[in-house]
Amino acid sequence: MRKILLIFLFSGLLLNFSSCCKKSEEAGRYELSDFERSFIPYEKDQTVIFQNSENSEKLKFDVLTSFEKTARTVTENCDDDYYVYEYKVVELFHTIPPKTYLALQVMPVDYNPNMIITVNNTYFKLNIANASPDLDTVIINDVVYTDVYKISNDKTNGGEVVPNEIFYNKENGILQINFSDSTSYKLFQ
Repeated sequence: MRKILLIFLFSGLLLNFSSCCKKSEEAGRYELSDFERSFIPYEKDQTVIFQNSENSEKLKFDVLTSFEKTARTVTENCDDDYYVYEYKVVELFHTIPPKTYLALQVMPVDYNPNMIITVNNTYFKLNIANASPDLDTVIINDVVYTDVYKISNDKTNGGEVVPNEIFYNKENGILQINFSDSTSYKLFQ
C-alpha cells in the first residue's frame, strides 16, 4: 500500500512540474501588404504558355493553386512566444512530359524578405525588400518587358539538367527559365 501511495505521489509531482510552463503568447504579427502581393501576378485558373527553345513546343502551365494562409513560428520550449505571419503561394503545373512544377511564395518582408520561386526541386530567392530590377528592358519572343529581375542559381545536379536562371517581372511573373543544358522556356504571349 505504501508503494502505491509513493507511486501516486511521484506521478502527481511529475504532472505538476510538467505543467509549470507559462502559456505561449503571440509576440508579433506580420501581415502581407499590397506591395508583397504585387510580386505574384498569377491567379487561380489562369493559363500561362511558355515556348521551349529547343523545339519551339508550346508548354501550357495551369495555375491550379493560389491561396493565402496564416501560420505561426515553431517554438522549441513550451513557454516560448511565437510570431504569426501571412504568406501567399501560387503553383503552376505542366502535366505533359516534360512535367514541370512552378511555385511562388511570398511573405511579409519584415518576416522574410525573399520571395521563393521553385522550378521542380530547384529554389530561387529574390530579395523583394531591397532588390532593384537588374535589367531595364528585355525582349523575349518579340515582346518587350520592363523592370526585369535576373535570378541565378548555381545548383548543379551531377549531370542532370536543372534550371539555373530566371528572368522575372512583377507584371508578368516568370518571363524565361534557363536550364543547365542551354535550353530555355520563354513566355509566349
